[in-house]
Amino acid sequence: MGCECDAGYFGADCSERKCKVGVDPLYLDDSSTVKYSIFDFATLTTAATADFDNGHPDQGPGYFAIRFFDHTGEDWITSPIVAGASCAQVTAALESLPNEVIPEGTLECLLTSKDDAAENTGWTNTETIDGKSYEINYRMSIWDAYIYRDTDLNDMTTTDAAIQNGAEWLHGMRDPLSKQTELGNSVYSPLMWAPGSFSNPSVTATDGTGVAATNGKISGHIYRIKFLGNPGKLREPEIITHLDGKRPSLMSTVFTIGSKRPSTTAAVITKVWTDGQQGEDKDYFADHCDGVTVTIGGDIVANGEISSTNIDNSKVYELVPGNSAQTDLLKKCLGDSDATSTNNVEIYDWDYGSDDYPHLLKLVRSVTSFTDGGYYVAVKWDNVNSKFLMLNPFRPPDSVATDAYEVYTTKGTLSRVSRLAQAVHGFGQKSVYTTHTKSDVVGGQASKWDGDLSCEVGDNNGFRLTASTFTAAATTVSQEVASTDGSDKLALINSNLADNGNSRDVFINDVVTEWTYNYDDGERTVAKAYKNCLNKTDIITFINTANVNFNAPNMNLYTVTRLVKDKSLFSNFHRYGDGATDVADAAGSMEKGTLAYERHRGMEFGTNVINIDLSTNWGTVLGASDLTSTDTSKDASPFYVYKFVPHADSTYEYVAECSNRGLCDRDSGVCGCFAGYTGDSCEEQSSLAL
Repeated sequence: MGCECDAGYFGADCSERKCKVGVDPLYLDDSSTVKYSIFDFATLTTAATADFDNGHPDQGPGYFAIRFFDHTGEDWITSPIVAGASCAQVTAALESLPNEVIPEGTLECLLTSKDDAAENTGWTNTETIDGKSYEINYRMSIWDAYIYRDTDLNDMTTTDAAIQNGAEWLHGMRDPLSKQTELGNSVYSPLMWAPGSFSNPSVTATDGTGVAATNGKISGHIYRIKFLGNPGKLREPEIITHLDGKRPSLMSTVFTIGSKRPSTTAAVITKVWTDGQQGEDKDYFADHCDGVTVTIGGDIVANGEISSTNIDNSKVYELVPGNSAQTDLLKKCLGDSDATSTNNVEIYDWDYGSDDYPHLLKLVRSVTSFTDGGYYVAVKWDNVNSKFLMLNPFRPPDSVATDAYEVYTTKGTLSRVSRLAQAVHGFGQKSVYTTHTKSDVVGGQASKWDGDLSCEVGDNNGFRLTASTFTAAATTVSQEVASTDGSDKLALINSNLADNGNSRDVFINDVVTEWTYNYDDGERTVAKAYKNCLNKTDIITFINTANVNFNAPNMNLYTVTRLVKDKSLFSNFHRYGDGATDVADAAGSMEKGTLAYERHRGMEFGTNVINIDLSTNWGTVLGASDLTSTDTSKDASPFYVYKFVPHADSTYEYVAECSNRGLCDRDSGVCGCFAGYTGDSCEEQSSLAL
């Protein structure tokens, strides 16, 4: 038993009040900046034009509202906003919220409107800041925008090999993750999408996808709004489209004269997301690398500019220090990447970084305003070519290759959770599916694992968290590099893991925190390690290691809000079966591996769901899980879940009650500022107050 306090109150009896938060004035210096929340609000339709209405035969205007959450979590709903409103109208509605929740004059807004524009290439705009132009490229992969033809392919007795092995019959029964529209179409299918929004779903019926899709274009409006008067980590706002009870107030319909039902109903899609500009209370990258500035380089640069597209995976993004001395300094600043310094190398006492343990850092423009919060970039060192390779294709907003950036590092660790489980999600979603696409492997426990990454252990899944058995390995191996012989082994960790049944039984990666060296025998052994599973409140992100240009250019860090085991819906077998070789017996047999068995057994895809606090700013595809797989005909390279563990030494809470420059009176909720500081949250420093 206990009290559930209203927003802004806490304590056993909810009698204590929270004070207003602000930015610590001593946090700001010549290079430190504040990461304010910047959200994109989209009202979209699959119609050829952005004509929204109220769904009535009179075709009145459509309306929506925005639900905003303040720093305490209290929600505030704006007055109705007409579809297609100007930036001035939207900001006026937000700044009119009671109690100066959003201080007047603190919002900045940019509107992008398009008709019948390709969702992955057609949404661009230019923002002018201090006389300089900055490009905005919305590269969306919105599952909701795709309509799938409901073909009649569910003949359960067919002997046609193309239908059996291509899984056409299953798609004909409608993808169970899809929702049915009033017009009878299936929408919102994660199984047809291609990586990084670069291509339309397949329209063939024999390559494992099986169903044609229509609509690659959307119309509507996107508002990019900067909340510069509301510092700190904010809950993601929401768009409300039901302002008249249960009836939608924002629709896209066409009525014929005299009809009471629409002759055409296009899908209306609303999304809210942030593109690498999430607000924060704590700076996890508080270690400034003094004396180092970097630019973005590599063969992506042409004529002094960086291409606005990252479709071509042959292009390489590099982090380029100013000179060789700065390269050495950056190595020292980066330090350890894999949670232990006992395997560091060279006089810089650092790790090269790897696909399993990349270095994560923050880049902030050297010449910018204090509201430029910077961007996250993951890198690893290519020791053969002496280059810092970027794992996300970040590009300067103005595309200028000479833009210089300050580097902020962390002692925290970014580590891959599993090499066998992959993540799949659409654009603008808070649910991410994890799955094991090779669950048909025979032997060990591999066939029993479905991609569950949670730390929760039950009677039937404890094997996935069983401690791995380590054996000694030669000390000459200094960095973790994927093997080239087609095996599942890696040079640093998996090469000295004893198989627990077979080589695929290391389901969740081990994070080694301490190595023990025997210099007489030239061997090292693992002294301490833990399983890198997921819990609620963990911080995660998603990276494609094989095709880094398919990653989101601007990386978000998401907080896990829930890990859930959903009911079985879909089988990986039919997505990744290798033709007739995977169907051993006739369709009528119920032997494992036969078509009949796969049709009737519990389906696995979509059962493991990670709910996150922010909507994704990118879309992924369900791809092959092997590190060496390049079967692009029906599989794409997978996206993996990475967990970020902050380190206390690199963390500073700079958005706090009374801005860290005063004491909060819990009875009144009013700050008592220290000498030299003023303002409601003690956010202003003034020598006159001394």
